[in-house]
Amino acid sequence: MPRSFNAHLRSIAICLLALFIIDNAALNAFAATFTIDSNLSALTATVTIGGGSPLSPQLPGSLTAQIQGTFEADVTGGSLQLPGGWNLDFIEQLGPFNPGAAPADFAASTIFVVATLRGGALDLVGGPTPIVGTNFAANATATFLAGLVQVGGIFGSASENITGLSFLSTPAALGSFSQSGSTSTLQIPIDFTAFYPEVGVTVRFVGQVVGTTTVPEASTFFLSAIGSLSVAAYGWRRKR
Repeated sequence: MPRSFNAHLRSIAICLLALFIIDNAALNAFAATFTIDSNLSALTATVTIGGGSPLSPQLPGSLTAQIQGTFEADVTGGSLQLPGGWNLDFIEQLGPFNPGAAPADFAASTIFVVATLRGGALDLVGGPTPIVGTNFAANATATFLAGLVQVGGIFGSASENITGLSFLSTPAALGSFSQSGSTSTLQIPIDFTAFYPEVGVTVRFVGQVVGTTTVPEASTFFLSAIGSLSVAAYGWRRKR
């Protein structure tokens, strides 16, 4: 073959190698919006008042709320960052629950006291934290974007708007990041204790959020590049 054609082939090979390197780097570096899987995402609340014993659920399951919504995450250079912009929305349970005889996210009670959290939503900010294998430490700051805690009983009633209150989430369990084809999945454990001073209520929230997003596969870009460059090479050869 002519020397010039060999040089052309070498140029194509260099281009393909560069595309392969860039493409694989892109596979492991992206910022995306994850959609929450409500079937796998929930928080369970342990409620105490004034340092007493934990309250019971008003109805079976009323101290566990599923979560819906979306969240943002950046995966770059083998690390994970949660930059905020989350909307972890608690799915309301019908009840009715007291005080107020209305739906609520969480509802607890004793013989003398009832308590609810209504209209709750969370943001989560954390990292960057290294991903080791598929796992990472999931420490983060949880901030209530909205929510109202209400307490009622024989001693009267009180309420507290918890919007803007922040608490440190320090789960013992590790989070996980995995990819299967074009689907990336993040599992983020949550464990934080919130104190609401105006109503004297302490709540520990424990659970997890699982979200998925779709990213292009590296092979998609790489195979497209091979096809384009092959066609170009064939056309150049025919002209010779």
